[in-house]
Amino acid sequence: MIRSRFHCKALFKKKKKQMETWFVEGRIALSIFLMKRGFFDMLTKQVRFLWVGQMLANAGDVFYIISLLTLVFEKTHSAVYTGFVPLTIILAQTVSGFLAPLMQRRFSLSTLLFLSQFAKTILLGLLVFVTQWSALPLLFSLGLASFISFLDGWATPARNALLPRIAQPVHLMRLNSLFATTDQVIQFVGWALGGMLVAFLGITYLFAVSLGLFILSTVCMAYLHDPIFQATTRTDSSSNKEALLRGWNYILRSRALFTLTCMDVLESLAGAIYVAAIMLFYVSDVLGKGQEWWGYLNASYFVGMIAGGLLLVVIATHVSRYFLSFLLGAGLFSALVTLGLGITHSAWVALFLSFLSGPATQIQYVSKQTYFQRNVDSLYLPNVLSAKSTVEYVGYGLSVLILTNVVAVYGAAMAYIVASGILLTSLLLGFIMRRAFKMELGKLKG
Repeated sequence: MIRSRFHCKALFKKKKKQMETWFVEGRIALSIFLMKRGFFDMLTKQVRFLWVGQMLANAGDVFYIISLLTLVFEKTHSAVYTGFVPLTIILAQTVSGFLAPLMQRRFSLSTLLFLSQFAKTILLGLLVFVTQWSALPLLFSLGLASFISFLDGWATPARNALLPRIAQPVHLMRLNSLFATTDQVIQFVGWALGGMLVAFLGITYLFAVSLGLFILSTVCMAYLHDPIFQATTRTDSSSNKEALLRGWNYILRSRALFTLTCMDVLESLAGAIYVAAIMLFYVSDVLGKGQEWWGYLNASYFVGMIAGGLLLVVIATHVSRYFLSFLLGAGLFSALVTLGLGITHSAWVALFLSFLSGPATQIQYVSKQTYFQRNVDSLYLPNVLSAKSTVEYVGYGLSVLILTNVVAVYGAAMAYIVASGILLTSLLLGFIMRRAFKMELGKLKG
């Protein structure tokens, strides 16, 4: 008996030592792989502050929206009022994106990110305080939420415009992939974790967690520096009207940028197929499954997006070199997968197709984002990205309106078939205008 115990202890120590060796070797192998891919070179100090600050801000956003949705539902027990929350957020971000150029000409991108996050932190602190007073009308809380979303409309184009100013051009594709993958991981984990936290801790405590994340994000944003803001202010003598229209005019002057923006609008029009209002009908009426399958399909899509982002980090050089082929190929694949979702009645096939949709969507988003960053003059990039984000918000809002009506009249399966047709139209537009891309693709290589 004693010998057996001694033998077990010796075997356990041996296995433990072996596992520690494998762990160390794995870390070394991963470090070598990342060094070969230039991972550590691209994560400069400024990029790290932007990356970590944005991660904290996104996590805080997810938790605060979960808290707000729960608060509205508990006070009203109405799906209409609860659905009004995302609508308010989209409207606020649309207006903010249109007005963002007025702020971009007054403040550097780094200052704008800091002020936006700082103001969001103050407003969220006020919202946490307000939720303790049940006598206050719910409209007051929604008003604060709309102001927080309004500030987000400044931050998104500022972040995407600042990245090429603080990073080397050769690393842009990988960094965009890294940022996009991180965003999807936070969305995927945050919504699952936030749902559990609000159930166990309650709304107030989850609001407090979100506030803490906002504070940490504000600290990170304080260390950012926009290296070319002084050059921008010295050369900018335009009026407010000219500043508002500058990004739109820049897009209209370039056939390639105009084509990409139109493709973005069309893809946004098809983007509502993953919202709850459509997926719940799709799961019950088409797949014949319970509501939990809505969560499974969403999770599968997010995992696919994460996998696509990680893949892009590895193959970024090839995507840069063959930008148009990857963009059109991913567009065709996305349209076919969406069509497959519209014609299948198998829940397992739909789960697999949702996963396949993720990498295609990620490749389209990251490759187009990198194209804008590399081909637009850095002085005009914030204005162009603000205009681009505005039309994307409008397109997504119209998508929800159009596709929910398609579901109501023709059924959920038809919404996916219509979305597939819209994606094919986007692909056809890109194919027709491919010559315009080839004339401008020289700047994208590298």
